[in-house]
Amino acid sequence: MIASALNSLIKVANGQIPMNMFHSSRTQDNSEYAKKGLQAFGIDTSKPFIINEKAFHFDSEGKIRLGDK
Repeated sequence: MIASALNSLIKVANGQIPMNMFHSSRTQDNSEYAKKGLQAFGIDTSKPFIINEKAFHFDSEGKIRLGDK
Protein backbone atom coordinates (compact mmCIF):
# COMPACT_ATOMS: atom_id res chain seq x y z
CA MET A 1 0.00 0.00 0.00
CA ILE A 2 2.93 2.32 0.70
CA ALA A 3 4.41 1.62 -2.73
CA SER A 4 1.06 2.25 -4.41
CA ALA A 5 0.63 5.58 -2.60
CA LEU A 6 4.16 6.70 -3.47
CA ASN A 7 3.62 5.65 -7.08
CA SER A 8 0.48 7.79 -7.22
CA LEU A 9 2.31 10.73 -5.62
CA ILE A 10 5.07 10.49 -8.22
CA LYS A 11 2.42 10.49 -10.94
CA VAL A 12 1.04 13.72 -9.48
CA ALA A 13 4.55 15.20 -9.42
CA ASN A 14 5.07 14.19 -13.06
CA GLY A 15 1.75 15.71 -14.11
CA GLN A 16 0.34 12.33 -15.12
CA ILE A 17 -2.64 12.50 -12.77
CA PRO A 18 -4.30 15.40 -10.92
CA MET A 19 -4.07 15.70 -7.15
CA ASN A 20 -7.76 14.88 -6.72
CA MET A 21 -7.13 11.42 -8.24
CA PHE A 22 -4.44 10.85 -5.61
CA HIS A 23 -7.01 11.55 -2.89
CA SER A 24 -9.86 9.64 -4.54
CA SER A 25 -8.59 6.14 -3.76
CA ARG A 26 -11.46 4.22 -2.20
CA THR A 27 -9.32 1.36 -0.97
CA GLN A 28 -6.77 3.26 1.14
CA ASP A 29 -5.72 6.63 2.52
CA ASN A 30 -2.94 7.52 0.08
CA SER A 31 -1.76 10.43 2.23
CA GLU A 32 -1.22 8.21 5.26
CA TYR A 33 0.71 5.56 3.33
CA ALA A 34 2.71 8.10 1.31
CA LYS A 35 3.71 9.79 4.57
CA LYS A 36 4.99 6.48 5.95
CA GLY A 37 6.98 5.86 2.78
CA LEU A 38 8.42 9.37 2.65
CA GLN A 39 9.47 9.16 6.29
CA ALA A 40 11.13 5.78 5.62
CA PHE A 41 13.22 7.56 2.97
CA GLY A 42 14.24 10.17 5.55
CA ILE A 43 12.00 13.00 4.33
CA ASP A 44 10.84 15.37 7.07
CA THR A 45 7.11 15.47 6.38
CA SER A 46 6.54 18.25 8.92
CA LYS A 47 7.98 20.65 6.32
CA PRO A 48 7.20 21.21 2.63
CA PHE A 49 9.12 18.88 0.33
CA ILE A 50 9.80 18.77 -3.41
CA ILE A 51 9.34 15.91 -5.86
CA ASN A 52 10.26 16.49 -9.50
CA GLU A 53 10.26 20.27 -9.01
CA LYS A 54 6.76 20.33 -7.46
CA ALA A 55 6.28 21.37 -3.85
CA PHE A 56 4.04 19.35 -1.55
CA HIS A 57 3.08 19.60 2.12
CA PHE A 58 0.80 17.90 4.61
CA ASP A 59 -2.13 19.99 5.81
CA SER A 60 -3.46 20.06 9.37
CA GLU A 61 -5.65 17.03 8.63
CA GLY A 62 -2.72 14.95 7.39
CA LYS A 63 -3.57 15.19 3.69
CA ILE A 64 -0.90 15.86 1.08
CA ARG A 65 -1.44 19.12 -0.78
CA LEU A 66 0.35 20.80 -3.66
CA GLY A 67 2.30 23.94 -2.81
CA ASP A 68 4.37 24.95 0.15
CA LYS A 69 1.80 25.99 2.77
